[in-house]
Amino acid sequence: MPRAIQDLKKLGARIRPISISDLEEAAMAAFIGLVAEGAASLEKWRRTRPEDLGRDVLSRLNVGAAVTATQYLKAMRIRRRILENFQKAFEKVEAIVTPQLPVTAPRDRAGRRFLRQGRGAVPAALTRFTRIYNLIGIPALSIPCGFSASGMPIGLQIAPALRRGDRSRDRLRL
Repeated sequence: MPRAIQDLKKLGARIRPISISDLEEAAMAAFIGLVAEGAASLEKWRRTRPEDLGRDVLSRLNVGAAVTATQYLKAMRIRRRILENFQKAFEKVEAIVTPQLPVTAPRDRAGRRFLRQGRGAVPAALTRFTRIYNLIGIPALSIPCGFSASGMPIGLQIAPALRRGDRSRDRLRL
């Protein structure tokens, strides 16, 4: 990632660190929204054809079905606040650049052990940097940007600022 940042500088980008508050809270809001909306859209299948769903999918749908309206509405309030935080950040920068994943792709179980030492399950840890954009409805592009020392691919994620007049921004109002 540091080399990718240097390459962006060489291409003329002005790099500056930014801070966006409430991202830990956003992770929970994103999870609640994901499972609740998934459960709502697949409710009929969950009830009538559970054998056609994988165990992992059925498990998430069951979790989503247990989300209360209060929890969901709180998650949507957090979503609005996080979007506002990103919009403030985009007043200062043209794009936000991050790694796509918090670690390089693991070759073996060592990667899974590393991720499990942190908070949350492996899928949640691996989507930590990408799921925020799903939550707030801002597009982000992930591109290959090199390889780790062990030869595994590294992804760079770029989320462009949405400005007034951007047609896509009109769809972001929550």
